[in-house]
Amino acid sequence: MEDGWYLKSIDETLFLLQSNEDGLKSDFAKERLKTEGLNQLGTFKDRSLWNIFFQQFFTPFVLILIVAAILKLFTQGVVDGIVLFATVFFMGMIGFFQEMKAEKSIASLRKLAAHKSKVKRDGKIQVVLSEFLVPGDIIFLEIGDTIPADARLIDVRELMTKEAMLTGESLPCEKTMQTIDRPASVFDRKNMVYAGTVVVRGKAKAVVTSTGMSTQIGRIAKSLHEIQPQTTPLQKNIQSIGYWMLLAIGVIVSLIALISLYRGMQWLDVIFLAVAAAISAIPEGLPAAFTITFANGVRLMAKKNAIIRKLSSVETLGATTLICSDKTGTLTQNQMTVKSIFVNGQIQHVPFQKETLHQVLKIGVLCNDAHFVHKGTSFEFMGDPTEIAILEAALYLGEDLSLLRQKFQRRAEIPFISENCYMATLHKDQGRFLICVKGAPETILSMSRFVLSGSQVIAFEENERKKIDLAIQEMTNRALRLIAVAYLESEKPFELKEESFSNHLIFAGMFGMIDPPRKEVIQSIESCKMAEIRVVMMTGDNPMTAAAIAEELGISSDHVVTGEDLEFLQEDSLRDVLQETSVFARVEPSHKLKLVKEFQKLGHVVAMTGDGVNDAPALEAANIGIAMGITGTDVAKESADMILADDRFDTIVSAIEEGRSIFSRLQNICSFFLMTCFGELIGLILNVSLTGLAPILPLQILWVNLISGSLIAIPLGFEEKSGTEMQMPPRHPESKLISRKMAYRISFLALLLGLGSVFVFLYGLSSLSIEKTRTMVLSCLVVFEWTMALHLRSSVFTLKQLGFFTNVPLIASIGIAALLHMLIVYVPLFQGLFYTTALSLNDWFIVLIPAAVSFVVETARKKYWPMLFGHL
Repeated sequence: MEDGWYLKSIDETLFLLQSNEDGLKSDFAKERLKTEGLNQLGTFKDRSLWNIFFQQFFTPFVLILIVAAILKLFTQGVVDGIVLFATVFFMGMIGFFQEMKAEKSIASLRKLAAHKSKVKRDGKIQVVLSEFLVPGDIIFLEIGDTIPADARLIDVRELMTKEAMLTGESLPCEKTMQTIDRPASVFDRKNMVYAGTVVVRGKAKAVVTSTGMSTQIGRIAKSLHEIQPQTTPLQKNIQSIGYWMLLAIGVIVSLIALISLYRGMQWLDVIFLAVAAAISAIPEGLPAAFTITFANGVRLMAKKNAIIRKLSSVETLGATTLICSDKTGTLTQNQMTVKSIFVNGQIQHVPFQKETLHQVLKIGVLCNDAHFVHKGTSFEFMGDPTEIAILEAALYLGEDLSLLRQKFQRRAEIPFISENCYMATLHKDQGRFLICVKGAPETILSMSRFVLSGSQVIAFEENERKKIDLAIQEMTNRALRLIAVAYLESEKPFELKEESFSNHLIFAGMFGMIDPPRKEVIQSIESCKMAEIRVVMMTGDNPMTAAAIAEELGISSDHVVTGEDLEFLQEDSLRDVLQETSVFARVEPSHKLKLVKEFQKLGHVVAMTGDGVNDAPALEAANIGIAMGITGTDVAKESADMILADDRFDTIVSAIEEGRSIFSRLQNICSFFLMTCFGELIGLILNVSLTGLAPILPLQILWVNLISGSLIAIPLGFEEKSGTEMQMPPRHPESKLISRKMAYRISFLALLLGLGSVFVFLYGLSSLSIEKTRTMVLSCLVVFEWTMALHLRSSVFTLKQLGFFTNVPLIASIGIAALLHMLIVYVPLFQGLFYTTALSLNDWFIVLIPAAVSFVVETARKKYWPMLFGHL
């Protein structure tokens, strides 16, 4: 079915849909159902589950682990090989389940659909399952209903719907039957209702125009499925390191094989030496160390109410350069609040002078359809948000809501309709009659003849009108929604008709209200500015309100661009607009998605916050999607990478700080593994070149890398924050996990390790057995790891500056690693397994020399030349 139904008259709509006021014929509806399909969010032809599963294993480091597992199986490391294969399988399963996230988002969207609908078919009203609705069906809506399909209104009785989940607008949307004569956004299509939104007031009859995936919510579901997953900066870094290491392993193994053959070694010995070299170069424990570091970051963030759904998102937060935030419910409280009251010719702001406001508040309470119930010492309100705001203001200022309504019993009412722009109620109190009227200021002023000034009623003269007009202008400029109130008292009974009070009312005052910003957000945005993170507001609200909220929050509001403006901007112009604009108003889901993608093209790492269904596509497309945990819809949560359990914007700042520190921890871990792997390779190459013998056996290398090395590396991911994370700009999206300075440092330390192993191996060969010599080299490598791990906690700060016991897990791990190593050196059972022999004190003295010398050299480097290889 075609779009643009809001542009068509009721008769034209019915004609095109082959329907009428009596509804469709049942047989015709069944036939149309066959062509249009069920009114539900359909499934897509997905990749097979096997395809998704096997794709998890085609990443460089996973391939490296598979190679390592195969090599271990061929070097009598059956148990180690099985463990590695199990690790690979586990990592694959994690990725598999993460890729099902979009399907869960669509499932959440389905929950928003109404289950049953009241429909007219064959001239009779009947109740059918909503999934069987078709275009052309006549449906009936009333308060509390979830609208089952997109529909054109054909009869309206004071209808208002809540569309915040679709448009981002916090206020209910007033509906009409009138044809719209120009293209309009979803928010401005007043003669349409949309699937998944809720009726909060009135009744209506409508003709269904779109069902299932053709509805607005269906289009969101479709866009969610079509969005391609973003590769995080860290994933790109790891892939780059992985491919580089695969190449390096091939070259180095080939080099060692050639050297070995040149030295006259047998082919079988060359193969086993090449296997040892390959195992040396593979950082088997790196993926596990990264995963545990991420998991620890998730734990720390959870303590601060940031729930991470995807481990890689932890690091992505640290690279965030721009936060795109929805306004309603994210930057604001999603609750209308009275901020100003005009009375006695003056505008009062919080705190109010309550002794002057009784009459204004009384009218606001009486001419009000919102309900309230006592909940202990508090009240629970139900109804229109603007009317609730007036009741809350009256309660706050000391008015007894129950007493007022009991004393002034309502006898009649004129309900609010858009054509009149006012509501009127008639009340009686001990023989006196009171008419209360509230509505648009222009309407109320046109009906008023007098003005309440203090306790006196005075004539509505020109100077009084000027005061009111100035107040309207000032309050409107502050994006306040204005509700004027007036009244008329009489001792004689009269019928409540407009002609009975029009041009006789006493103007009492005006309420100015707005959905206010969250208090904590202002400080959070200031922190973002210090960290050079840009905050952009995207909202379905009107430009004036968006600008006012932005200004109050500290977001630049010099330029406000609407969704309609975006439609006409060319690519070059759009790029310029994005550079200078931080507030986007009247935006629809497609606009949010477009903005996120365009910001990404400019090189930004984009975090997108939101809580409604309308935010889901942008949340999915962003580098990191952040949903509200309390007010957020299931769809938003399923689409997000992170959920704020407390809905506080400042939680994002804490999460970004943690994300930045995690990247530093990952660099330390990576440095440790690469130093160990390449140090072993340097030692292997030099020793084979000099002696024609391997200084260490493949199984012993596995011990160094997987047991001792991994045990020490993992606690590096528990290092405390430096405290300066939010005082620096974001890391460039293209910055490498291994920077040039880090590469120099890794090379320097790896060279020291390699030379140390040569020193120990040559010393042992001169007077000791090959078995004891290799035991000494093995011990030299692990001791070097323990001492360098203490230094690799930071590239700049010395151990004294860091504090020896500030990373307790690392100290404990070194102790455990030392105990385990003593077992394989001195316990006969393990000696036979690892081909080791006991060492004397003199042997240990030789073993400790390389580690001690390197520790002193690195300490001196940090103290006297900290920036030589270091980075803050």
